[in-house]
Amino acid sequence: MAIIQVVSEEANRSVEDLLKTVQQIASRLAIPEELLHDHLDDKDDLLAPYRRQAEDALLVLRDETRRPEWDELDEAQRAKIVFDILRLDGDEPWSTPGIRQLVDELTSPLPASLFAHILTHLLRPLFASHPSVHPSTTRAVPRAPTLSDLDAPQPFKSPSAWGAHCVLASCSERVDVEAHLGVIVPPTLVLMDDHAPLYRERGASVLSTWLGRVDPPVLRRMGLDALLLRSLTHSLALNPAEPMRHVLRPALVLAARQEPEKRAATYATIIDRAVLSAWTYAPAGPEGRPALVAAAQHLVVLCETCGTGIARWLQPIVAGLLDPLQYPPSAVVLAHFSANLEALLAVLITLRGTGRAARWRGRILDVLARVWVQTHERLALEEDEADRRAYERVRTRACNVYREIETQCPLVRAVEFKTLLSLDADLFSPLVSPASA
Repeated sequence: MAIIQVVSEEANRSVEDLLKTVQQIASRLAIPEELLHDHLDDKDDLLAPYRRQAEDALLVLRDETRRPEWDELDEAQRAKIVFDILRLDGDEPWSTPGIRQLVDELTSPLPASLFAHILTHLLRPLFASHPSVHPSTTRAVPRAPTLSDLDAPQPFKSPSAWGAHCVLASCSERVDVEAHLGVIVPPTLVLMDDHAPLYRERGASVLSTWLGRVDPPVLRRMGLDALLLRSLTHSLALNPAEPMRHVLRPALVLAARQEPEKRAATYATIIDRAVLSAWTYAPAGPEGRPALVAAAQHLVVLCETCGTGIARWLQPIVAGLLDPLQYPPSAVVLAHFSANLEALLAVLITLRGTGRAARWRGRILDVLARVWVQTHERLALEEDEADRRAYERVRTRACNVYREIETQCPLVRAVEFKTLLSLDADLFSPLVSPASA
């Protein structure tokens, strides 16, 4: 008995030692206070040392969690350590692909029950209940949340809860989502309906990780599909200075699951809010330019989704894409020019065989010929190599649009292209197709 007792005490001490060790190492994953704010683009001098420290800590944790004593820790003890590790499992400034690979190596052998424990006991207390979701059944409540509803204190915004959205997304990928909707849907919607675009974007990103793993009839029966879609379409209309990149695609996924009549109306709403309203309501000047670039990128995705149905909005689309190109180009607007030209090409390709491009060819060719001349003049003066590449990118995309119009309307070779060549063959030859030069 004495021998057994000594062995048991040594084993207990070994488990306790491991727990203290991994807790100390996990504490090194805590992000510095000066990095706990929304905009980290200008903090790379602080981020780089933190990333190195975090990666070193994860390497040690990987070795420690392979010890047999790790499996002897109870689920709550391991969950707290894994929670801190999962904070780094996201495409955030404080993480890197190497860090995320280490996180995956650390967490992939763990059972799904551990991630369910994190969702239920560690993550759920960080989020107040959502006013449109019944707290017991997780069914949609038939009323829209008000501003006062969403003003409830949210612990996930506290410094100690940094990376909570990464933990939510990561755990959602590792559990049976349908069995845990009650601890996944409410925090996702709380993020999606927050007044700050940053959290809305994070919520949409979390939604994208689990939306495809839930049977559509399940969401429909609970009324959650309409609730999620309403939140996403509202976010599309905000046009913040920092565009939300993860909102459009889940909105299109939910729209595609609707009945045909509802689907057409939803696509119309999405196009209006994601593209047309951005051109109308985005702030003027540099502040609104990212929203305009995002609107053009959204249009490319919508062309893929709607197909030739995009022709319904062709008049405002062509006007919205061409109008900014009529102003003299400068380095600060080249990203906007490139995005609009790429979107214009996507629209033209989508409408192949409909004859619609021929109706707009005159205006398109005229505006792009002016862009060609003005960028040629600016290139002659531009010395910055990065800006020169940006100007060349604009000119390449203008050429691509010209060639697409030539493909769909061969008559332009004998009329519009011939006119341009008669004005200045050396200048316009690269713009028109080789057959015309």
